[in-house]
Amino acid sequence: MHEQPSGFMAGLRILIAFVAAEVAFLALTLVTLAWYASLFGGADFGGEVWDLLAGGTERGHRVRDRIERSIGPVWEANHVWLIFVLVVLWTGFSRAFAAAVTTRSTSRSRWPGSA
Repeated sequence: MHEQPSGFMAGLRILIAFVAAEVAFLALTLVTLAWYASLFGGADFGGEVWDLLAGGTERGHRVRDRIERSIGPVWEANHVWLIFVLVVLWTGFSRAFAAAVTTRSTSRSRWPGSA
């Protein structure tokens, strides 16, 4: 016969499974963000260096035009990652997100000497 685990052990197994799922989700999110930054982050920073080294107004016009055309699609998408991270934190880790946002907003709203 197979014994049923006690209530404590069953709860502990569920907790371990839940924590493992949370850690796996967080790891996947971090790997995805690292991949995204390595793929698209260089377009911003590299483009600025090429723009700086392109030369004067007339001489660097062709290079700057290419930079603007190549970075255009990536430029707006690069700001979307912040919204994505906030939404993931809000939905996946709502208690931690609520604690962080509440702590930040209440610490700024208190003035010295107020109750």
